[in-house]
Amino acid sequence: MSRLNELWHHGAEQDWEDAAQEYWSRPGVARQRELEERMDRVHESRAEILSSEDNFYRFLFEDLYPWKMDPTRIVPQQRNLEKYHMDTPAGIDRLRQYLLSSARKLGSLAVDKMFKRMTPVGGMGIPVASGCLAVLFPEYFGTLDRFCLRGFLTVDDDPATEFFRLTDEVVSNPDEFFGKYEQESRLHVAKLMTLLYRQKAESLNERFRTTAWIPRRIEKVVWTLRDQ
Repeated sequence: MSRLNELWHHGAEQDWEDAAQEYWSRPGVARQRELEERMDRVHESRAEILSSEDNFYRFLFEDLYPWKMDPTRIVPQQRNLEKYHMDTPAGIDRLRQYLLSSARKLGSLAVDKMFKRMTPVGGMGIPVASGCLAVLFPEYFGTLDRFCLRGFLTVDDDPATEFFRLTDEVVSNPDEFFGKYEQESRLHVAKLMTLLYRQKAESLNERFRTTAWIPRRIEKVVWTLRDQ
């Protein structure tokens, strides 16, 4: 049994807290600790980031893309973002306004439709779009990427994770799923992963009589324990 599966079904409060703290000791996080800590505080500057097109574009280019991209892809995808910004002058601002208008109803919005609205932006596939939502609105979203998907494949006895294991596209190549397969399949899995984060956060808060657990914290645990 994987460590995540054991924690998911039987973990005590301190086990969950320890796993969340362990995120910071993972090599990929430790190597860019300053950037990680800055991204962990993004929600505190949400109003400023979304206050203007320039601020939002600078956040995407300087912070989000370097944080969420593999190192070899940062510069090429930043160029894609630049090209999109030049070719579609109002595109970045439309996305900014969409996020602003959505902020008060995120719990009821269709997750797949949000990702469909965001992913046409240059270089912004589901992993980057989910990272954007997760740091701006951590109380509603966690990041969705190959690592977290790999983690969920180790969790038993949950209808959503059972769906992942029964989906050939996911099982055959989880590391390529968000970049390779048809959009509708990716959007459906993204929706289920987001619901898993929200449901587990709600369950832990009720079980431990706290408000400390939010989707972003659940995602950190899944990301951290994915291979253990």
